[in-house]
Amino acid sequence: MLAALLSSAAWSLIPSAAYQIAREISVVDPRTGSTVSSLDGAPAGWKTLLVILPQLGEFDSSEYVEHLLPVKDDLDKASIFLRVVGIGDVDAANRFAKFTGLSTDNIGVDPSAKLHEALKLHAGPQWRAPDFVSDDVKRFLLNSLPGGVPSDPSLLGPTFDAWLCYLAQCAGIAAPGTLPEIARG
Repeated sequence: MLAALLSSAAWSLIPSAAYQIAREISVVDPRTGSTVSSLDGAPAGWKTLLVILPQLGEFDSSEYVEHLLPVKDDLDKASIFLRVVGIGDVDAANRFAKFTGLSTDNIGVDPSAKLHEALKLHAGPQWRAPDFVSDDVKRFLLNSLPGGVPSDPSLLGPTFDAWLCYLAQCAGIAAPGTLPEIARG
């Protein structure tokens, strides 16, 4: 997960690759289904706290938001807009909002993980489901995971592959530092 306090006024004075990427990469606004910059949504004159999560609905994402919600009013009083971006689709964002209590006003979704990839965040082992794994099997398995089966059929394969890689990362595969952190607890 990556969290950074970004302000277009302050950061325009300091060249930052991460800021440029966050500004240029589009995410989906779950309220409208339209694509927007990952930094869009802040009222004029506010700064943005951009929190980039893995898949919406997995335990780290929910836990991180659980820690952000108690300070949400303090952020608002300090004119800091909270933008949380996670991998998923509009349905996953709505379920995530309902589960965590975070408003969809504060959520952006990255269905294909373009922002994550551009920022070179760990993507796991880059495994893909073998061709012999049918769409029915993928739907069955995804139905048991947070976020469930994506409503857009074209996202079934990418969503399944993302979960496959994520679960491999949880097991410490292609995820430097994961197992020591789990052991540290």
